[in-house]
Amino acid sequence: MENEKEAMKSKQKLIQIEDQEYKEKVKEYKQIQKNQDNNQWRKGDLACEVKIKWGEGSIQKYSKDVREEYDTLRKYREVSEFYKFEKRFSNLSWMHHLIAKPTDDPIKWLKKAEEKNWS
Repeated sequence: MENEKEAMKSKQKLIQIEDQEYKEKVKEYKQIQKNQDNNQWRKGDLACEVKIKWGEGSIQKYSKDVREEYDTLRKYREVSEFYKFEKRFSNLSWMHHLIAKPTDDPIKWLKKAEEKNWS
């Protein structure tokens, strides 16, 4: 029984020692996720610019030139077109926006996701 208590104390102590390092790793991971979201938005925005300047047909060539699957690039573009900058919820992921897009009221859904802190 005494050994179990000591083992538990040791385990808790270990967790406390690593706690700050763990928080740093969580913070770094969240930054990577944010960067990924920003990249998805930027890829979509760039595809929008290409479409506007060179037409819809240019997206297939663009997808080959940037080595991105056409369907993936098209999805990025469609989400960026649908949610202009002022409609984007900066504290929600790009994926939230993608999922909300086909709903009857995407902005209402995104507001709810924001309020409920859905991930």
